[in-house]
Amino acid sequence: MGRLLRIAIYAFLILIAYIWVTAMVAAYNKNKQMNDLPEVAQYSTAVVQDSTDVTAMEEEVPAEMITNRDIINGNIDYDEVDKKVKIIEEVKKNTPPPPTAKKPSPPKVTPQPMSTIKDNNDAGFGIIAGTFSDKSNADNVLKLLKAKGFKSAKVNKLKDKSLFQVVAGIYQTRSLAEQKSNELISAKIDNFVKQVK
Repeated sequence: MGRLLRIAIYAFLILIAYIWVTAMVAAYNKNKQMNDLPEVAQYSTAVVQDSTDVTAMEEEVPAEMITNRDIINGNIDYDEVDKKVKIIEEVKKNTPPPPTAKKPSPPKVTPQPMSTIKDNNDAGFGIIAGTFSDKSNADNVLKLLKAKGFKSAKVNKLKDKSLFQVVAGIYQTRSLAEQKSNELISAKIDNFVKQVK
């Protein structure tokens, strides 16, 4: 039993030593990163001083750069930082926002004349705008289609199923049906063309 206890104590000491070493390595790496940051800041200001257009760059790069070491050592005058922030905010308030591009208006969907739309009894090409198990969802799509100018849109109940299919219209030719289908797609209404008999 004494031997097992010694092994457990050794394992515990090895675990403590491992945790201590990893903490030391992490602290060393963190300290090394902190020391590397001011060098990066000095390099960036040196690049600005060597550039040909120094006057344009002076506004973008502050004269004094705040480093992590300054924050840790408490070498920062926060009142001065607040003043600089207020100046920047005032400049932003006084500059007009850049002009925004106008969004192109969506193409208008015009209803087809009655000569191109087929009767429900005739064969043709139908635009199916969705199939729903809930009638209210089908009715919502139907209202949307009618608002977009598809006055002949209707809801059909499929045989032997409790599904409701929304038909935007039935057209004589596939090309005309696909043209109308593309208009619906550009209006963000998913659909597909199907031959109906």
